[in-house]
Amino acid sequence: MDNTQDSFEKKLTALQDIVAQLETGEPELEKGVELFKQGVTLARECRTELEQAKKEVRVLVDNMWKDFDDQEEDDGRDSRD
Repeated sequence: MDNTQDSFEKKLTALQDIVAQLETGEPELEKGVELFKQGVTLARECRTELEQAKKEVRVLVDNMWKDFDDQEEDDGRDSRD
């Protein structure tokens, strides 16, 4: 399974499927270990993507507030002139 091309949602769905399979206790040991490894990989990839999205949102929000503050300063100067 090549996860590099998958979307976050597909990875999350695959991770949920793996957890469901492991929770049944049905997979044999070898299969269970392989599923666990896949799950760990998917969880890491999802976490990395979430952290990246969080950083991007933080930058956008910070820039939004900076623009807002700059606008308030400009408005304040205009009203004093």
